[in-house]
Amino acid sequence: MIARYPIVFEEEETGAVSAYVPDLPVYAAADTAGEAERELRGILARYLADRQARGLALPGSRTVVKVARVSASGHRSKVTIVSPAALLGRQRSAKKAAAARRNGLRGGRPRTVPSGRQPRESRSTHLSVDFLLELAGSGATQDGILARYPQLSAEGLSAAFMFAARRLRRLRNERSWDLPISA
Repeated sequence: MIARYPIVFEEEETGAVSAYVPDLPVYAAADTAGEAERELRGILARYLADRQARGLALPGSRTVVKVARVSASGHRSKVTIVSPAALLGRQRSAKKAAAARRNGLRGGRPRTVPSGRQPRESRSTHLSVDFLLELAGSGATQDGILARYPQLSAEGLSAAFMFAARRLRRLRNERSWDLPISA
C-alpha cells in the first residue's frame, strides 16, 4: 500500500523552518528547509515503524491541499483557489524539449492514442504503435505511411515495429497464440 501525505513547510520569523504532516502527529524544526525535510523524514519513518510494530494500519490522508492564487492590480485583488499542480506551470524546459526532439528522431516509444482513433494531424507529432500496426496490417506500405505522416521518419517507423515485436515476444513468454496462416 502506498500512502501519500501532504507536508507543510513554514519559515518562522526567526528564520527557522518548521515542517509538519497535517494528518499525522509528526513535526520537525531546523535551521533550513533541507534540514527540516531530513528531520521530518526520519521522524515519519520512526512513527510509521512504531505503528507497524504495534500492528496498526497506516492512517489515511484526510487533508485536501489547495492554493490561493492572488493577483493584485491597482487597488483590487483577485483571489482564485487552484490545485497545487497550478504551481508547476505549463512551461516546458529547454532540456525537456531537446530530449523530446532527440527521442522523436530516435523513434522513441510513441505516445499512445486511444485505439481506433486517428491522431489529429495539427498537433500530433507522435503516432501510437497500435495505430501504425493497424496501418501496416490494412495494407499500407512504408512509403505510403511516411508520405501520409511526414513527421515520422523511416527510423521511427522501424523503431515502432521493433518496439511492438519486443513487446509481443515478452507476451509470448506469458501466453501462446495460434495464428492461422493461409498459403
